[in-house]
Amino acid sequence: MKYFRFSLLLFISLFMLTPALAESTGEESMYLVFKNGPNSVTIYTTPCVSEKVTQYIQPEAIKFYQRARVFYELKEYQACWRLDPNDPNLVFIVDEDRDVGTVPIAAFKRPEMI
Repeated sequence: MKYFRFSLLLFISLFMLTPALAESTGEESMYLVFKNGPNSVTIYTTPCVSEKVTQYIQPEAIKFYQRARVFYELKEYQACWRLDPNDPNLVFIVDEDRDVGTVPIAAFKRPEMI
């Protein structure tokens, strides 16, 4: 439980800090990246507005989703993410092909740490 609280606190702290850093550098507000070989998921702090993805999300839940990008087998997919409402240790991801999955929150790293 102690590890979970630390992970959640770190996740929230980085989430709140990232927009300020992005504004100061003029870059898009990139947040964290999960890499697994050549495949990766990048989650952002900006709202998910991709109609390719939001069509698969219940309208009342869209406000909880943020933008994501998935690279899988050398192809890029638009995606959305949120903390899994059933397990806040997991990031829930849905992409434009309606594929869904979860990744442990602790697996995401800042890009410069990969």
